[in-house]
Amino acid sequence: MNTTPEKETSSSSVQSVTKALRVFEYVCRAEKDVRVVDIAKHLGINKATVFRLLRTFVDTGYMEQDADTDRYRPTMKIMALGNHVLNKMEIRKVAADIIKELCEASGESVHLSINDHAQAVIIDKMEAHTSNKISFHIGRRSDLHSTGTGKVFLANMPMNELEDFLARTPLEPHTAMTITDQVLLRKTLEEIREKGYAVDRQENNTGISCVAGPIRDYSGKVVASVSVTGPSARIEHDIPRFSRLILDYSARISFRLGHGR
Repeated sequence: MNTTPEKETSSSSVQSVTKALRVFEYVCRAEKDVRVVDIAKHLGINKATVFRLLRTFVDTGYMEQDADTDRYRPTMKIMALGNHVLNKMEIRKVAADIIKELCEASGESVHLSINDHAQAVIIDKMEAHTSNKISFHIGRRSDLHSTGTGKVFLANMPMNELEDFLARTPLEPHTAMTITDQVLLRKTLEEIREKGYAVDRQENNTGISCVAGPIRDYSGKVVASVSVTGPSARIEHDIPRFSRLILDYSARISFRLGHGR
């Protein structure tokens, strides 16, 4: 079988991506708005290619063109993405030793999660040393309505965002305990707002429960959630103790992010 065309196509695609990234970085690093001809000359890429790439960046909202000078500059969308990545890294860094302490104090595994595209995503964890520990992998994604961390995010959403979520997101059942009724979910979220923490009673995985609390930044916005996870028999037997720990340790992480100072 002749694979040459495929190799050429693959190589061409890589080169196109490389050129796009070079143009993207050049515009972002430039101290002032730049022209197509300047980019082409500096990078050694023909003007037609540079123009096509810039138009793609404009169409996707990453760059804008000045109507008077025809020069290009990056938009705030790039900064928003950078801040999103920075926040993830900062939260992991400031929370690392605290989630370790929480793991030791609770005797259960601890997960640090963020809300990403209406799913709870684990970005860090600390595993318990018990023989029947419960621990999920970093990067694991779960629905918001069926997890403790997810319900923390829902409970602290602005009301318009919550209504939008409920209008477009089916409450899929994952176990017999999953909340699939909007009325019951709304009542549960109100209780979470009052208590300050959420409980997952085998709603996402049979036999597994957790207690979760919010992590807030300097503005009071919930940017992450921390949870204690373990076998339901242990977690649900001592909700008061686990909830006190969660409220204490989530507040400590939040303080490091500037909340309450």
